[in-house]
Amino acid sequence: MIELRSTNTAQSRRKAIRKRAAALQGGYSAGDKWLNTPAMALNGRSPNSVLRQPGGIALVEELLGRLEHGVYT
Repeated sequence: MIELRSTNTAQSRRKAIRKRAAALQGGYSAGDKWLNTPAMALNGRSPNSVLRQPGGIALVEELLGRLEHGVYT
């Protein structure tokens, strides 16, 4: 039961990340492109590749938060 809850939480956080990326980039198409583009802030990895790693959701959420506040480094 705990694993299922954890999976649901991770899925909802990924959906929220996609929504935030879309808002930041001006639409879902551009947001999805951003999610698949290597980012310097992620050591040249794309946000989607980082999302698949342990702790990756938090890293991408942190990056989005910085971008939303105009911190691009």
